Amino acid sequence: MLRPPPPYPYPPPPSGIKTAIAIPSDLVRKTALREATVKLGYIARAAAIFRVNAIAIYQMGTVHSLHVAYDILYYHLLPPYLKRYVGKKPHLRYVGTLPPLKTPSHTGIVIDNKEFRQGIVVKRGRTWVVADIGKENPIRAFSRPSPPKKGQLVWIAIDKSSSRAYVSKPPSEVYTCPSLETYSTLEDLLSRYSRALCIGTSRYGTPVHELFDELVRRLSRLRRLLILFGGPDWGLFDILPDNLLNKLDYIVNTFPAQGVETVRVEEAILGTLAVLSNLLEGE
Repeated sequence: MLRPPPPYPYPPPPSGIKTAIAIPSDLVRKTALREATVKLGYIARAAAIFRVNAIAIYQMGTVHSLHVAYDILYYHLLPPYLKRYVGKKPHLRYVGTLPPLKTPSHTGIVIDNKEFRQGIVVKRGRTWVVADIGKENPIRAFSRPSPPKKGQLVWIAIDKSSSRAYVSKPPSEVYTCPSLETYSTLEDLLSRYSRALCIGTSRYGTPVHELFDELVRRLSRLRRLLILFGGPDWGLFDILPDNLLNKLDYIVNTFPAQGVETVRVEEAILGTLAVLSNLLEGE
């Protein structure tokens, strides 16, 4: 029997809803480094599977935990050919054990006879940069009005008919990879997403199936979504004062009658994104 063609294109288009997930930095403070690295790897993979636009890390505990979580995720989200540019740090000891993500940003994207690749600037001039994009040799690319600085992560577009290369924005026609954001307080995070539909997740929230129709109706207007997750020891009702809880549009339970005492953060993210993704795809 012949295998049918894939029902969806790859690389896929971006999601119709710009989605961000927010996680606490104490994910790495409360666990051993190897376990924390694996946990963050699962989170990055879940975000990429469901075409999440951004992973926002909010500080819980020390600022060091924020830096550690960011560095591990940044390394994991980089294309494999760029990882060698990341300096050695003690908390990156186990990042090599994570399986590759293989997002479109890792493999290169071809659209309308143009190839888009992520690279790192290794040299710059007044109107050009030289970037490592994982080819045999670094490539010289036109850049105006202000070339990116050395060491900066960039997108390079290559016209395959003329071989002309230039610094570009990420291709908007396809999903590429989650970006990373950091926030020193939850208040800063919620202020940044004040125009999005903000959903908190909690076992004490409203069962999500009771809100399906309402969520679809509101997202069809707002087109932006923030999903906020609590930490390994403290849920949203423990860490959010009343004035910030009131800034959430909904607090939902995506695991009604859960069969285990606690759902881990990485499990909550995967399950929540699966539920909401199916909901939004049908919107």
